[in-house]
Amino acid sequence: FPQQETEELVDVLLEFSSCFALKNSGLGMCKVAEHEIHTEMSAPVHQVPYKSAWKERSIIQKQVEEMLEKQVIERSNSPWAAPVVLVKKKDGSWRFCVDYLRLNAISVKDVYPLPRIEETLSRMGNACIFST
Repeated sequence: FPQQETEELVDVLLEFSSCFALKNSGLGMCKVAEHEIHTEMSAPVHQVPYKSAWKERSIIQKQVEEMLEKQVIERSNSPWAAPVVLVKKKDGSWRFCVDYLRLNAISVKDVYPLPRIEETLSRMGNACIFST
């Protein structure tokens, strides 16, 4: 990259450094906006946990404790509940996922058209740095 572009990129990254987390440290909770899931008049979906082996239960418990400590999640007495699913990664570690299939089934869908992929790629031009 040209020196000027590199310096500009570093300046932007430093200015917005609070928006980034290194690994799992400093994730925290997003309090910028409140998100609502509309379910019309449906009764709360409460699913019991899926059956899992003792090893998986201990992995889930450990990850829940870590997320509580890092304030990614908080304790709740909500009548809504969805089961946790562990997915094994290529490196052998576990990804903590939640099965929201039943909640998604009763949720009112937001109607936002997706941008056309050709237009998105065209707008990127010859960009070398991408972010999501």
